[in-house]
Amino acid sequence: MSSDELDPGVIEAASRRLPVVVRGAGRYEVLLVLLAVVLVLAPFESTVLEPVIIALLGSVLIFALWTSGAVTSVLWGAVVLALGCVVASVVAPVWASSSRGVYALVSIMLSITAIASIGTHLTMRRTATSATLAGAVAIYLLVGLVFADLYMCFTVFSGTAFFTAPGDYGFVSYLYFSFTTLTTVGFGDLTAGSDAGRMLAVLEALLGQLYLVTVVAFIVATRRPRSSS
Repeated sequence: MSSDELDPGVIEAASRRLPVVVRGAGRYEVLLVLLAVVLVLAPFESTVLEPVIIALLGSVLIFALWTSGAVTSVLWGAVVLALGCVVASVVAPVWASSSRGVYALVSIMLSITAIASIGTHLTMRRTATSATLAGAVAIYLLVGLVFADLYMCFTVFSGTAFFTAPGDYGFVSYLYFSFTTLTTVGFGDLTAGSDAGRMLAVLEALLGQLYLVTVVAFIVATRRPRSSS
């Protein structure tokens, strides 16, 4: 069948689906779903599924760079770092005490790069849409991930327990503490045990609240619905 014989409706439907796979298309709704999947699967990080979880997180951060139109060199650098972490996680039992910190450092670098890339991409948009709001929320979640990794790095590289209560805390505990701090819920079951840790938590809480009442609130107030045409 020639292109002239194709149903116009099929062509239109295909054109609407195309931006999903186009680099820089800003598919932040998809990114939000992927980030939610990572959070749901995070409790399995300390099991035999660890390489899978690390690969998933790396893929999500790479997708964030891809969909926000990051430069090619940055994109390939992220791929190399993510693959390195996946390979290292396979042999992590050999040097497990330091591998957690290495993963956290790589995650911090990739997350901050993704935040910068998404932020740059969003500022180039002339109007605020649902995709813009999704991108802003994705940045919010990535900030929580960055601080969770910072808390873990604090424990691994300083040799000092981050939390007041003694115990062997996994990444989920840092993730839990980070997001309860970012959202200022503060259940109180986990608390920072040092001045440096407390100041990090205060900084995260301030960033979380200021971001919501300024950036997200502005996007919500100026958001325009997507055209149905």
